[in-house]
Amino acid sequence: MVEDKVKVWSMDSRARSPVDSLELKARHIFEEAELYECFRPGDQVAIKVHWGEMLNTSYLRPNLIGAIVDKVKEHGGFPFVAEGTSLGFNSLRGTGYTYTSNGAAHGYNIATFGCPVISADGWTGTDDIEIDLPEGNILKRTFVSKPLATADAMIVVSHWKGHGAGGIGGAVKNLGIGCVSKRGKYLAHAGVDLEEEVGVDPSKCPGTECPFSEMCQALCYTGAIKVDKNGLHFNRELCVFCSAACICSYLGGKAITSPVGRKYDLSYQERVEARYTDNALAVVKAIGRDNLAYVNYMIDVTPSCDCAMAADNPIVPNVGVFASRDPVAIDQACYDKMVEMQGLPNSQAQGMPPGVDKLREILKFDPTIQLKVGEKIGLGKREYTLVTSDPIKNEVILELWPWREQAAQYLRMVAENHPLKKLLPADHPIWASLRARAAKTR
Repeated sequence: MVEDKVKVWSMDSRARSPVDSLELKARHIFEEAELYECFRPGDQVAIKVHWGEMLNTSYLRPNLIGAIVDKVKEHGGFPFVAEGTSLGFNSLRGTGYTYTSNGAAHGYNIATFGCPVISADGWTGTDDIEIDLPEGNILKRTFVSKPLATADAMIVVSHWKGHGAGGIGGAVKNLGIGCVSKRGKYLAHAGVDLEEEVGVDPSKCPGTECPFSEMCQALCYTGAIKVDKNGLHFNRELCVFCSAACICSYLGGKAITSPVGRKYDLSYQERVEARYTDNALAVVKAIGRDNLAYVNYMIDVTPSCDCAMAADNPIVPNVGVFASRDPVAIDQACYDKMVEMQGLPNSQAQGMPPGVDKLREILKFDPTIQLKVGEKIGLGKREYTLVTSDPIKNEVILELWPWREQAAQYLRMVAENHPLKKLLPADHPIWASLRARAAKTR
């Protein structure tokens, strides 16, 4: 007997009626995909989402997350919105304090959602549980953020886009990086050997003339990076390959870059992808496969992650919202949509026709390693059946708010203070009609 393909539900981003909104589609697809089956009434349900780096503008709008939060409440769950700190301390995502503050500025707070909003790996990024992973492709253990590992269930809500180190930023990456602590992130980005052979070329360092020379030294807490007027002095023995190197790689003269060369027949970025996927499987083991569900918003498909300070133009048009119980299948479905679409003008994918893997062309490495390794180690399946839903009907507007009560309130208000009160004669027949109708509502 041939096992059925994994189902991935989708609704496109087009608004074909006044209420055919993406937020309502997320609510609808939650029901269509029966995502509520991953938890029971009374369960504490984590809603895992990226809050966006300082200055970033492509992170998911809070109302798109609120749609999922409301659905969990509707089905009797007790939701909390969670995100973990970044690997290094070189951004406003570095500690629980700075990231929750930055998240609040982006609308991720208890006032928005009516539920707790927490830093999942604590104030310093080390609140975790160690998980053994003998089935891992590269990693054989990792560290999952404790509040997520001990939650009754989790719905992983991802902004599907590219990622400079991991190829794809979707459900797998949200699991494998977003749900692990700083220790788990170290293992994913630097491997068990900490990838000490970072690329170093002192000839590219302009010394103290570089405007970031003081910053990169300040953020290199082990003292591996020293910069003076003569240039870069790098101590490999002190390097633990934290994200201080990112300052030079992304902002400076690229005197310090990611490791070069290949291991396991994979480039550095492809090794990172594989380790993301190992981490993701550990998260699934910790929480339980049956207690997980996934939502991907494929909108604003930028070539880089929401952890970047700036968001480049989208490389393909908005596609819509996807839902599944399989993280590999849902990312594969989004990847296939990206490949089949025309690259957008004024983007890094400009001129790329349908059928071209835009992320591979832009990033210069294979972004599907996540998907291949994910299938290999049993995280999920790449074969799927896409289930599409019809547009939201106009009749839904009748269910959105208490319009009868609101109409009565407005009638009483305009009976006394109509905008035309000083523009029409006092004996105009509408005034008597308004007062009579308003009296019947009291």
